[in-house]
Parts: sequence; structure tokens; C-alpha cells
Amino acid sequence: MRLATDPAFAASSGGFYGAKGAEPLACPRAGHDEQVQRELWEATADFLQETGAVMRR
Repeated sequence: MRLATDPAFAASSGGFYGAKGAEPLACPRAGHDEQVQRELWEATADFLQETGAVMRR
């Protein structure tokens, strides 16, 4: 919640941050794999559609 509301992070876009202190973290190796990124994107989109959180066009 802090990353979305704290003005100190207003210029930040994307990235990995620690859960407790919001310190920047390095991206895991798997996070650089475009196939893994694509699969995560699709799985997330499917989940959101199935739960009714968003609707695909």
C-alpha cells in the first residue's frame, strides 16, 4: 500500500520492493525471461477475468 500512496515513490514505475521497508530489490533471474513474463501476464489476466475483477474485450 505504501508504494501506491507515499509521495516518495511517485516517480517510480515498476520494480521489486521489500514488503516491510519498501527497499528496492533486484529482479529475480526468472523475471528477465520473456516467456515467463508472458505466462505470468496471461495467468494474471485469466485469474482477474475468472474472479470478475476485470473483463476482457
